[in-house]
Amino acid sequence: MSKRIAEKKALKVEMIDGKLLLKHATEILAKEIRVKIYVNNKVHGIYTISDNMINEFIYGNLLTSNIISSPEDVKDIKKFNHKIYVTVENKCTKSIVKCSSMLNISGVKLLGAMRKFNEKALEFKVTGAFHSAALLDGNMLDFIVHIEDLSRYGAIDKVIGWALLNNIKLCRTILLTSGRVFKETIAKVAAADIPVIVSKAAPTYDAVCLAEEKKITLIGFMRKHRFNVYACPYRILEYSKTWCK
Repeated sequence: MSKRIAEKKALKVEMIDGKLLLKHATEILAKEIRVKIYVNNKVHGIYTISDNMINEFIYGNLLTSNIISSPEDVKDIKKFNHKIYVTVENKCTKSIVKCSSMLNISGVKLLGAMRKFNEKALEFKVTGAFHSAALLDGNMLDFIVHIEDLSRYGAIDKVIGWALLNNIKLCRTILLTSGRVFKETIAKVAAADIPVIVSKAAPTYDAVCLAEEKKITLIGFMRKHRFNVYACPYRILEYSKTWCK
């Protein structure tokens, strides 16, 4: 069994024909860790995440927080239990600009990718507690990396950090997420220069406004046969063919 999950006894309660039926059962639950990150000896943040891919989380989090722009910006990482001390020589001062990627993607293929994305969520199926994030290649829509984490932001930071450490051009990728899309989610996507984010859940009004401002294609409520495009639909191939003639 993964170190990220564990078994615990539980009492299961169910109403049948107006009466409560109680029975003992063994449930599989998600385990969590709480990490505290220091950057140049100053507290950067405290995060509750799953205990895996910690380096990837650090790099992804620092990139999406606009503290670094490349792995070379990180000079040293020291870990003491769940305290992480990061030394950054030159803190990133880049401003988040509008995404200029002209990626053109098939909505039909995106629907197929979301079905595969849901199938990959194995720990969610066992526990109901995990979020998922994945990066797709923007051309073929093949999966580059898929990660489950207790935190929606933890999963996003980990896939971005993995891509950063593996020299993946994020401007040519698509981010899939299982969670609701908040303004902070879009800020992370913009900082990573990812042009498209797709969720099976809802975005907030503020997330849509920021996506419009940063020229990020935002897709929500992607289900079996449908989805909504809330910002920058021009990157959807079918939209370009049908509405832009």
